[in-house]
Formats: sequence, structure tokens, C-alpha cells
Amino acid sequence: MGMSYKDAVLLLNAQDRNIRKVNNTRFVEDGYEYRVTYRGGFASYVAIDRRKVGKRKFEYFGGIGAYKCWTVGEVMDLVMAEVRKAA
Repeated sequence: MGMSYKDAVLLLNAQDRNIRKVNNTRFVEDGYEYRVTYRGGFASYVAIDRRKVGKRKFEYFGGIGAYKCWTVGEVMDLVMAEVRKAA
């Protein structure tokens, strides 16, 4: 027996509540300040913007699909992997 629609919605809502807390997280790495923005959706997209430390405007850097993540820590692990991949 497969998962019902109601079960799937409950599961996705629980995931959304957990990883939504990553929204607007900021950190500094290698002279850049990064901002993580949770965009949600069915695939739980997380955008990564960055700017040089001391500058004003963030620019789009990249993004990740957080659909496999259940915690903020898991999301941040993927974000850091993406940031370090570009270095």
C-alpha cells in the first residue's frame, strides 16, 4: 500500500516547518558574506546570494534543492558544499 495524498501533505508540511528556519541565514566565508533564502515549494528550493564583505548589494550566487533535507543542519551542509565547490 502506498502513501495517501493526505499523508504526503502532512509529511511535506512537517519538512517545510523544519527547514523554513534557514531563511535569511547569513555567514561569512573567504571574504564574502552569504545569505540563504528559503523559497519553499514542492522541491524546497534554497537560494544562495553573496556580496563582498563591506559592499551593499547581494548578487545571486546559486541554489540547492533541499527536498531530501529534514533539518536546518542538513540544509546548511548542502549550502556549504555548494559554496566551497566554487572556491
